[in-house]
Amino acid sequence: DAIATAYETGSDESLKYAQARIAGGVRMSDPTPFMPDTQYDRYHEERLRMMRWLQNFGLRDARAGDQKVAIPGSMTINHGVRQQAREDGDGDGRDGEIPDMERNPNDATAYINLGIAKREKGDYDGAIADFDRAIELDPDNAEAYSHRGSVKSHIGDIEGAIADFDCAIEIEPNEVGAYVSRAISKQHKDDHQGAIDDWDRALELKPDDGGWYVNRGMVKEIIGDYDGAIADYNRATEVEPDYEVGYIARAYVNGKQGNYESAIDDYDRVIEFWPGDAVAYRDRGFAKSHTGDCNGAIADYDRSLELNPDNAKTYVDRGNVRRQQGDFDGAFADYERAIALYAANDREQGG
Repeated sequence: DAIATAYETGSDESLKYAQARIAGGVRMSDPTPFMPDTQYDRYHEERLRMMRWLQNFGLRDARAGDQKVAIPGSMTINHGVRQQAREDGDGDGRDGEIPDMERNPNDATAYINLGIAKREKGDYDGAIADFDRAIELDPDNAEAYSHRGSVKSHIGDIEGAIADFDCAIEIEPNEVGAYVSRAISKQHKDDHQGAIDDWDRALELKPDDGGWYVNRGMVKEIIGDYDGAIADYNRATEVEPDYEVGYIARAYVNGKQGNYESAIDDYDRVIEFWPGDAVAYRDRGFAKSHTGDCNGAIADYDRSLELNPDNAKTYVDRGNVRRQQGDFDGAFADYERAIALYAANDREQGG
């Protein structure tokens, strides 16, 4: 519900709540042990679908606001989506029992498993303490450093996280997950080239992950390398043709460069994947308006407002096209509606 609210309304508060509960892996309770297999499979299928909603929202937020905040957040979500997918593909994906430490007091792996369990429950201090103990017992355990780095990154200790990922990579130079996690952490501290270097290495080790091409492309966007970003988004859609985020990202850059026809083609694909995506219709309408297809733009804005009738920006965009067509009464009505919605939003936020 929080993700749906964030995605449809653009509420930062809902987004932060959804990120904390879903992207961060925090659950107040875990219903999976009580589910039959069919229900369990459906639960994880829906969880992945919701996480992708949130990732798409992160991309859109990056386009409208502060890229320094939104893009690293989207990267973190993307990594979480794909990590969850891998976990669900190995065995049944169910959480294991918390290890019995009385029987395993000197077992580094047992402490790692215990730390993972605590992290999933939101006990980050406890998780770090367990990973500390695992490293004391086995100083060359790259997994322990990686997991500790992930927790540090989650709680905002970016420098500490990078130091842990450095150790993991020194121990296991081909540990692809450590490069991915370090790239995300570097992006959080605006080390764009360092992040790109880590994405390069991750993609050398695993060249078939569309999400990682998208992530690298987003960093290239920040530094103004739009051709490089497009190349990455092209590659993402090649290796994963059903990965809608690659089309969303590419459509934005194409539009920014004035390649509106290409952007429209990409939004067509996004709408195939997400026929109820109000923002995709709005974005396609915007692109159509720049090709001179005002009627097509109006039709897309109409559909967007059917799906989300309280989006003020869509009324503004449709009003602009109506004004271009000489429909001043229609434009005036849209602007009035947008003003009312903005005012209502200000009241809700206490502004």
